[in-house]
Amino acid sequence: MTQREKNNYKFRVVWRTVLRSFAIKIPIVIPILLLGIGIFFSVALAAFNQQINFQGKLTDSSDLAVSDNTKCMQFLLYNHLTATGDALLWSEEWTATSDATLSTTSGLFSVLLGSNSSLSNVNFNQDPIYLEVQFDASCDATYEEVFSPRKRLGAVPAAFEAKKLVGSTWASPGAIGSTTPNTGAFTTFTASGLATFSYTPQGAGVGQGSLYINPATATADYTLLGLAVGGTEKFKVDAEGDLVKVGNITMPSTGWLGLG
Repeated sequence: MTQREKNNYKFRVVWRTVLRSFAIKIPIVIPILLLGIGIFFSVALAAFNQQINFQGKLTDSSDLAVSDNTKCMQFLLYNHLTATGDALLWSEEWTATSDATLSTTSGLFSVLLGSNSSLSNVNFNQDPIYLEVQFDASCDATYEEVFSPRKRLGAVPAAFEAKKLVGSTWASPGAIGSTTPNTGAFTTFTASGLATFSYTPQGAGVGQGSLYINPATATADYTLLGLAVGGTEKFKVDAEGDLVKVGNITMPSTGWLGLG
């Protein structure tokens, strides 16, 4: 084991992770990194901020805060604790020329991962996922330090799955009930395109058809099923079984209509 490996960063977990560094034989002092990982998201009709909040503190080997200026760091997500190559899921650089930059105040910094490289295409529907942090002290595109070990992400970033159905959107890979889950609960369901119910009826019972509406309770005269055009009522079935139809009823040349 090399001296560098012997002096590898140690860590402990309280609410935050502490990674301790040492001075190496180059004309810079590699700082200590005090970090915390979280995620901010707000739900508004399934929309949320797809960025992960990362906070830390940079100090030198004497535990003094580094000078306040722009810092250069790289953040990477892997699906393995040590492997590289195909294990890499995502990476993002924060440099002096990137769209979003990283600066310190008394050594403290806070960034939103995903600001320079979107996280939207990362498959968070897997475990484990690890975060690796790299530091370029001279901002010369050479990351002299790789903080280790990588830190495993907890359950919070899995909120990215909230906008999906077990890794799939409704458009892909196919219709619900085939390759996507066949059950679900919705408070409001809105379809802006063509909605097709292709489920094969299973019998003559009221709950065995392609569409089954069955609330636990319903107030008399409240609508169970309604059809409208531009907000104008065309057809309605209420909780008492009453049917309201606007317009004509056209019967085919064969068939029958039963009343009572």
